[in-house]
Amino acid sequence: MKRRGFVFTLDAVLALLVVLIFITSVTAIATNSNQVYMTQVQIQNKVVAQHILDTMRTVPLSNLVSPTKIDEWISLGVLNLTYVTPQMPPLQIVATYWALSTKYPQFKTYAEIILGYLLRDLAKGYNYQLIINNYTSPYLTFNNSYANASEVGSATIMVSGYVSNQLPRGYVAKAYITKLITLQERLIGIQRVLAGAFYGWWGDYNSLNVTFSVRLPDDANVTNGTLNLATRSGEYVYFYINGNLVTRTGVSGLNVTGYIKNGTNIFSADFTYAPYWAREIGFGSGSWIFMSYRTSYPSVPNPGLVKLYTIRSSHTGIYYLNSLFVPGNVTGISMKLTVSGVSTLRIYYSNGSALNLLYTKVLNPATTNTVVISNSTLVSALERYTTLSDLSRKNFNLVIALDAYYNSRAEEMEYEGQDYNISATQERVLYGYPYSYINITYVPRIKINKFMIPLSNMYTLSPYGTVAYWNGLPTGITFSYYLPQEVIPWYVDVWTAIQFTGWPTGTLTLYEGYGGSVKVFDEPLDLYLIRVAYTRLLNTIMVPGQVNTFRFVSNNIDYTFRYSDSRAIVHYFLNGYAPYGNVFPYYAQNNACGYNLTYYYNLSGTVYNGTVLIGNCRPTQRPLSLSASQLKPKEYALDNAIFRLFVQLGAKNETTYLPGTAQNPIAVDLQGLQVEAIGIRNVPTSISPIEVTLRVWRG
Repeated sequence: MKRRGFVFTLDAVLALLVVLIFITSVTAIATNSNQVYMTQVQIQNKVVAQHILDTMRTVPLSNLVSPTKIDEWISLGVLNLTYVTPQMPPLQIVATYWALSTKYPQFKTYAEIILGYLLRDLAKGYNYQLIINNYTSPYLTFNNSYANASEVGSATIMVSGYVSNQLPRGYVAKAYITKLITLQERLIGIQRVLAGAFYGWWGDYNSLNVTFSVRLPDDANVTNGTLNLATRSGEYVYFYINGNLVTRTGVSGLNVTGYIKNGTNIFSADFTYAPYWAREIGFGSGSWIFMSYRTSYPSVPNPGLVKLYTIRSSHTGIYYLNSLFVPGNVTGISMKLTVSGVSTLRIYYSNGSALNLLYTKVLNPATTNTVVISNSTLVSALERYTTLSDLSRKNFNLVIALDAYYNSRAEEMEYEGQDYNISATQERVLYGYPYSYINITYVPRIKINKFMIPLSNMYTLSPYGTVAYWNGLPTGITFSYYLPQEVIPWYVDVWTAIQFTGWPTGTLTLYEGYGGSVKVFDEPLDLYLIRVAYTRLLNTIMVPGQVNTFRFVSNNIDYTFRYSDSRAIVHYFLNGYAPYGNVFPYYAQNNACGYNLTYYYNLSGTVYNGTVLIGNCRPTQRPLSLSASQLKPKEYALDNAIFRLFVQLGAKNETTYLPGTAQNPIAVDLQGLQVEAIGIRNVPTSISPIEVTLRVWRG
């Protein structure tokens, strides 16, 4: 029995040992597996840390932060251009500041500000700690929990303050325009104004007068003026420019250059007769004025301030369609209207197929009345039919109806004095700006600064799509345009002329971009269409450096375009400022103080040459005479600044034909150009290497 018990006990012990060995093995395997997993996470974090350090060692600061932030740091002294430039990589700037910090302690803080800003972006999603020569600070740490961190990935590099194969010190330069001459082109679409054609019991002819003004700069040299006046067949209109009668009928592309002047121009139209079958008199779609002029004061009107016309109807109510557009996100709309002889004021919003009532005000027609419609009143009414976001995508229509209303059943306007209350045949007047206006507040898509130069180009339109058998007109219109490489696109504005039969329904589609291949939006057929305007809603449209094509097409054969009466204009900006560039060993050729530079420009299809003084020459110094083709932008700071500025002024970025040459002209006539240069040579010649360590980990 004892022997058996011994054997049994030994067997049990051996079995227990086997089990323990197995458990220990499993535990060891599990433990080793866990250690492998942690190592992989640490390796991943180390790769992240190394990538961030490599980026900050090799990529220029100007490529990592916005120009606005660069300018802010320059103005605050965080980027001290005596010692560093935005084109230096961040860690090179830090090494330079660290070397100077014994003499200027604030430079260490500047280095921390720059690195802290970058780390918040580059290490997003990680906790981090950056150590420079065993120094760190709250600027350089996110979630100060390194003592309790796990799975930390760490990378270390040495920085000397110099970039391999680059001279450590030299010159940097920036250039900007102080005075210039540009060719400005303006396409002024005439909003649609109508009145009842007849009045009273006997159906006598009503008359309608529309007057508005356009101001040009005081130094404007007018080079072209063209009038397109779309009227109904048989309608009489007398059109005046600055008191001169230029036509007695509707016209297509009438040359009126000799009548337009600098300063304020007054345009006036008298509609005095309509054929018996017409219910209305006034402007049709496809009415516009084009003007081009040279000026040294390029500017653009505020698209959000709509200066209303002065309108006089001798006996009937008035319909005034305003197609509105702002290049940004609409935040509010308000109106001020001053009228006399008006009993009822109405405001409508057009959805393309009908008019929707927004506002009504009953007035005393025996007096002059000023009506202010607040933003809250108008927008709350608009939001029953649309949203401010939708109004921001393209142009939209608001109708001012003075003693007129929209008959939804008949789908037409009815005019007091003609269609109802035919004894109410008093004169009705809307007094134009500054007594009447529409104000649209908006957040611009482009922030305009003093160095941005507005330019625009007008285009004729061609037929596109299917040709209708009943009038021979196409169902679409198209044009193509080129934007220079470095421009800032603003908006496209097309004043259209349409013609349809019946009350067609369907869809209008806008295509844009390369080859007109990008679908931008669809919308219902717009029976009130006089304009199509839009900003750069997609990155694939209005693309600089390529030909873009506009196509606007209806899918209904009964809805067509009078393409010969339509015109388009493309607005964009040049940037007249080239910031500090790379560091170059020399300032200018032949140690010159500056250049008397011959360059070439093209304002309107013809290339001319001009000269401009560039540099910082004292009265006793003589600039070097040079042509744009002789610039060496890879060798000299001044040449490089000129090269970069000329690219931004409309020339192509290439070295085969340098910017500003006859084969690659700029788009402005330079009258004054300023260059500022800095010799970066005050940093100690010997900078001890600094050690930079970055630790990253997940929370």
